[in-house]
Amino acid sequence: MKKILSALGVVMFLGVVIVALGVAHSDTSNAESQNYTISSARNYNARIVNKNNVDTYVSPYKEGVKVMKKINLQNQLVQLTQVAKLNKSVYYKISYQGINQGWISSRDLSKTSVYEIPFVYTSQHFPFDAPNGCEGTALKMALSTRSIGLNKGIKYFLDRMPRSTNQNYGFVGNPFAKNNTSQNWTIFPRALAKYGRTYRKTVYNFSGASKNKIINEIKHGNPVISYTGYRMKKPTGHTLVVVGYKKGFFKMADPSSWRYQFKTGKSNPVFWVSTSQFMSLYNYEGKMAVVVR
Repeated sequence: MKKILSALGVVMFLGVVIVALGVAHSDTSNAESQNYTISSARNYNARIVNKNNVDTYVSPYKEGVKVMKKINLQNQLVQLTQVAKLNKSVYYKISYQGINQGWISSRDLSKTSVYEIPFVYTSQHFPFDAPNGCEGTALKMALSTRSIGLNKGIKYFLDRMPRSTNQNYGFVGNPFAKNNTSQNWTIFPRALAKYGRTYRKTVYNFSGASKNKIINEIKHGNPVISYTGYRMKKPTGHTLVVVGYKKGFFKMADPSSWRYQFKTGKSNPVFWVSTSQFMSLYNYEGKMAVVVR
């Protein structure tokens, strides 16, 4: 009898173990079968990567998902293109200078109050001089935030810029010469944006935009080309690029610079200016602007 009871006890024990394993397997299967909810993050402000040597993934992380790459972008601003949520797990698909970097954990990103868009500076004066080429040079710098045209010189951009007798349709004058006439040598935002779309489809005439709209674009990682003035001192119609924002200030990239200014640090072409000074010049020049998204 004791042997029978003992045998029954073993069977009952094994039954409990099997049931427990079944429940555990069921829970694991349910967890693995859950999917992230993925939506657009285009309306999210850009964020900074808070450390180096970060793994990004080909899709939102789950067991078995492959690593896409390791990135070393500490303190660099990245754009958020998609967001994936599963319970408390949040991953973002990010872009750096227009190049997809894969999916990253929200823990590896931080919100910021200082937005500085990564770009490649280009001068209209060296190594090739274009005294009236600020608009095309500004466009080249703005496109560099999307890694476009990095292997092309400024002459390439200016040679291909459309010409016209009407600034709304193309450049009037000669970007490679000094203007000794009474004519306004320039290309207006409508035509500049259209030319920009030959390189990237999401280049738009942004004329008339308010200060808040410009700030919003910068916070989303989108540079804004503005018709303002040299070093933002007085209105001349000279074209610069807004590449950053912090409370009360815009960061500007002025294409008019000479090599010695970089060597001496004198009159640095990349600088911060108060939003009030910016708006004063921007308004005076007719609120002319182009945005690269």
